Amino acid sequence: AAQGWAKHEEYRQKCGLGDERIFICVGANCRVVRKVLLAKGWTENTSADSRHFDLKWTMKPSRVDGLIGLLPPGQIVNHFRGSGNLDSKTALGGHLGACPACSVEVFPRQYDLRSSSSLAMFIQDYALTVAEAILGSETGSSSGADLQVGAEVLQVARRILTRATAAAAEDAPWVQCRCEWEVLLDADLDSPCSEEARCQRQVAISRTRARVSRSCSHCRPDGGDFNTAAECETSSQACFGSSNSVPPAEPAVAPDGLHEQRCHLRQRTLNGQAHGRAWVLKSPYASCGRGISMTCDLRRLLNDASSQRAKGQQWNCAVQKYIERCLTLGPEGQKVDLRVWVLVLSWNPCVIFAHAGPYFRVASGAFVFKRGQNSRISHLTNRPQHEEENRIELEEFLERLEAEQPGGTELFWNKAWPGILDGVRLAVLSTQAAVVTDSEELRRKRKAPTLGPRCFELFGFDFALDRDLRPWLLEANVTPDMLPQSCLEEWAETATEGLLNIVIGVQSGEIKFPTTADLCAGDEQTESGPSVRPLADADSEEDHSSLCLRSRILDIPPALVRGFEVAGSHPWRLIFAER
Repeated sequence: AAQGWAKHEEYRQKCGLGDERIFICVGANCRVVRKVLLAKGWTENTSADSRHFDLKWTMKPSRVDGLIGLLPPGQIVNHFRGSGNLDSKTALGGHLGACPACSVEVFPRQYDLRSSSSLAMFIQDYALTVAEAILGSETGSSSGADLQVGAEVLQVARRILTRATAAAAEDAPWVQCRCEWEVLLDADLDSPCSEEARCQRQVAISRTRARVSRSCSHCRPDGGDFNTAAECETSSQACFGSSNSVPPAEPAVAPDGLHEQRCHLRQRTLNGQAHGRAWVLKSPYASCGRGISMTCDLRRLLNDASSQRAKGQQWNCAVQKYIERCLTLGPEGQKVDLRVWVLVLSWNPCVIFAHAGPYFRVASGAFVFKRGQNSRISHLTNRPQHEEENRIELEEFLERLEAEQPGGTELFWNKAWPGILDGVRLAVLSTQAAVVTDSEELRRKRKAPTLGPRCFELFGFDFALDRDLRPWLLEANVTPDMLPQSCLEEWAETATEGLLNIVIGVQSGEIKFPTTADLCAGDEQTESGPSVRPLADADSEEDHSSLCLRSRILDIPPALVRGFEVAGSHPWRLIFAER
């Protein structure tokens, strides 16, 4: 380390530098960082691969991985080894899933389709969710009359729910017949229909039933085709019953209440006008809306997923439940979500800061679901997906929210904001062990002679808000958009300057963390009522796994619940400090 620092000082003298600090910026998205550092009087080293710097900021983690263990701690880089565990959509879902009882409170359920078992679980989930929607389970109605579906559709839905509630549901598929799949997927749940439309739909279902039954192994065990129309109709009635028959009023429910225990884990509150059929397909590492699509059609989703390939890996994607009751703004009802910047200053011990003013993204199109016509500008809020600027700051969001929902500002600070910060804490802590392990394994492999360089990392956490202003974590992005040449460039400059003040101040000792006693002695920083934290409402302790992190999050000092402003850290707030 002493030799490395001596070479650095030698380079400084060679360039005729006095007390000026040196930085390196690599990547087209570093304009804001470069502007802030130059304004602070730093000097730029334009050699991207040089080791002569006080701080190196690069948009790609691979640019600094090769420096770990080879530089003195006095030098700083903006990435940790192993941060991909938080950045990868599939990896994050896996880490959060270590304790499902906590995950369901902040993270829409997700399936990694690279795993055949996970794919099968997703298909079961989709079928059961649609069956519950048909039966009106979300509203407590079991008739399904509000959806005006035919008798066959109701009967298939009740069969699926009956199988799901059986004690042996884990060992048998909930949809056991091609006929059942055809009826379930072709059921029109989008809107109430006229009597004429219902008759037309009944005719279409009958034709589908007859066509599929000809080769359905469930209807015809020997696997052959039916020779006559009479045979087909007989088998079809055996599978579905008569077209005019009335299905039983209620499905059977297992004595052990297995289905009721799963209801909370399946997050029924996410279902809305798409009747639980809306899912999002995501590529693990894509950004800016690339590799993301939303659909209500299972056939289309599986077809798109099967075409996702990377490095020989098929089905290289994840599917996540879409929030069908999301918060909307404006007369047309446009979807809105948010991004909060998060600074991880250290993984071990874990120290996390969050920017106190997230920015929001508003979709261009009205938030509606139309069969086969789900527009990207209605459901994706990423800036590259829209022709015009769609990002707004916190103040404008709260103003619009208050105009449409009186009392919305107070609800945001009491419910949404504490929930957002808890979601950040849960995501970071769930990946902590993997990140630390990756870093230490690299150091051991290299037999690293030093403990440097010092690292920090900026993440962009994306959250959606439902109509009740409950936050849902969507994903975390390493090296988020630094917003150059945008309406938020000034916001980004202020945030970046505050971030660098923290990083440099902690290294120099100018910024001191409050002690645990100080934090415990302080009150929760709020001007309104008490905070509402989803993790506090999670199931009882016996429902949580041995890897549960809820206690570590809920037991933080009250002063950190909404964030604690450390002297010199404005506009950032300390939200977690592990001792």
